[in-house]
Parts: sequence; structure tokens; C-alpha cells
Amino acid sequence: MLPPPPPGLVFNFDGVDLNNLSSVTSPQVLKNLFNARKIGYVDYITAIRALQSPSAAHVSQSASVQVLYPETARPPIAPQAVLQLLASPLPRSSQHIASTQIHRISDSFLVKYGPFVNALEAKTMKFVQEHTTIPVPTVHLVFISNGKTYIVMDYIPGADVQHLWPSLSSSQRQSIVAQVAHYLHELRDITPQSSIPGPIAQGLCYGRWFPSYGAGPFQSHSQLVEWWNRELDAAVVPTGRQGVEADCDRLRADSPLVFTHGDLLPRNIIFCRDKLWVVDWELQVLSSRDLGRGLSHR
Repeated sequence: MLPPPPPGLVFNFDGVDLNNLSSVTSPQVLKNLFNARKIGYVDYITAIRALQSPSAAHVSQSASVQVLYPETARPPIAPQAVLQLLASPLPRSSQHIASTQIHRISDSFLVKYGPFVNALEAKTMKFVQEHTTIPVPTVHLVFISNGKTYIVMDYIPGADVQHLWPSLSSSQRQSIVAQVAHYLHELRDITPQSSIPGPIAQGLCYGRWFPSYGAGPFQSHSQLVEWWNRELDAAVVPTGRQGVEADCDRLRADSPLVFTHGDLLPRNIIFCRDKLWVVDWELQVLSSRDLGRGLSHR
């Protein structure tokens, strides 16, 4: 049984999220919560140990932060709170993809971070929300700390289509395919804001159609076409069919530029709240329509 609160002491716990004790950075506040019987002994000890861990101390003492978004409004969670949650050993779901890490830090928020995470992904997600009806997680905070970029967005509960697919009926699969096809049409119907291929803020092109080190930047659509056709000619192996494969996949400069996701795989489509949510927009690119269409049929 917990001891009663000390007599004569009244504490104000407004703004304290009891479901996320990692956001509490003061041992005294944790002690007050325990004494007021707001939290149990196990939660109290776990949170205190988290504060005393070397990683947590490093965050509170030395982390410098540059906020990129939002520029003026106050975000629902502060950068230091995000860093503190990530430093805490409290249980949370996580995913590691190469040097990029993805952590669910609360019931509401997920953070994607790493030295190669690009803040442009957050800009892309906002752009898609404004120009389509495609369900995309809302980005709440983007900041840089110690050489790593952090993107804090809504956590979307649910299962990705890659894991759901074996258990789906034929009609359910057809419905998903039809919905994704609609998303592709919406993306391609966006009027390009530039005649220069590449990310929406321009720069190198990355993704399954380009080398791991990127390609470009291209100054015009014709440059992209020339680069692709040159690379294709060098990669095609003679098949005895008079280069039919190469001719089918060659690009033309008169093909329009369209907005593409760049990595629209089943693992990046999440089924939640009767909707298909699209995540992982880091490889978005404004590219030739023929490029996306040609490779999508392989």
C-alpha cells in the first residue's frame, strides 16, 4: 500500500502526462507524483532510473537544437522532450532502417531521425496533404540536434499492407489496389510547380530508379531523359530480340513530369480507421511519367 500524501502539501499536476513519464525531467516532480499516489512505485523507480541514465544526462546537459518547423507556432511537444523520451529506457516500439531510426514515443507521436533523414520529407508530406486527399501523417515538429534531423509526426496505429496481404480476401485485395491506383492518379494530377525534375525543393534524385549515391541535379527534363537513356543503354544486356526491352523503357522528353512517391511499396501503406495511409515520403521525386509507368509494370 502506498503511503498517504504528506499533510499540508498540495501539488499542481496540470500538464503532466501520466502515460508518458519520460517527459518529466525533474526528480522532485516524480517524487511528488508518487507521494500524491498519482503513480505507482514501479513507475516511479523506472522513471527515476531513466533520469539517472548517462544518455538522459547527456541530453539534458549538452544537446543543442535548431527548430526548422514550425517556424513561429508552438509545437505540441518540445524538442528537448523528444530527446528525453528517446534517451529513456522506458518501453516503446522501434524500427531501424540502416542509419535511420523510427520510434513511437507516445500514444500520439512517432519520430523518425538520423544523420541522413532529410527535413524535405516533412515538407513533402505537408505538400501532399494540401494538394490531395491521400491520408498522410501530420508533421508537428522538425529539428536538428547533434548532426541528426528529427521529424515528429502523428503515430498511425494499424498494420501495413505487406503483413495484411496473406490474410485478405480477393475482394479486399481488389479494393486496396483500386484505392492505391486512385492515390497514384491524384499524385499525377498535381500541377508541377517547376519544370525541373527532382524533389520539390530540387536537388539530387534518390530511390529505386537512381543510384544509391543519387543522380543529378538535373536542370531540365531533357537532361533527365538523356541521363536515363544513356544509363539504360549501358545496362541492357543483348537478348537476341533487337533491343526490345531497351526501347520499351526509354524515356521521351515530351512525356510530362509527374509527382511520384518513389517507394510506394506495401510496407509503406498502413490500414487504419478504414483508410489506407501512405508513409515514408523521403524518396519523393518529380519525374517523367514514362519512368514511373515503365517500372511499375515490372
